[in-house]
Amino acid sequence: MLEPIPHVDPRIVAFDAIGKVSDPDYKDILIPALEDGIGTMGKVRALLRFGERFEGYTPHAMIDDSVFGLSHLRDFAKIAVVSDIGWIRNSVAMFAHFIPIPVRLFPADQTDAALDWLTEDT
Repeated sequence: MLEPIPHVDPRIVAFDAIGKVSDPDYKDILIPALEDGIGTMGKVRALLRFGERFEGYTPHAMIDDSVFGLSHLRDFAKIAVVSDIGWIRNSVAMFAHFIPIPVRLFPADQTDAALDWLTEDT
């Protein structure tokens, strides 16, 4: 499930990944929020937080993530990922080098620092 993180700067689309993230989570929650942000701001700033309650992705959700991300590479201003989960951090660190978007990893206890970074103009 993807749950919106409340009370963030309106320029940021922010979600907590909880439990198993599925295809409907992408198609019904995340993608519409990102598309709305793109439509409103031109480029969206995104924060995704993967904490202790995150259990993984369904295979179809992983495909949704890849397809949307690749088709909207130029529609993101910045992406922050907050997590202490090893495979999430390793995956983000590896792929961040191949995309033309500033991506930054933050430890699980630094959501506020991630939000501050996202609001900074680059």
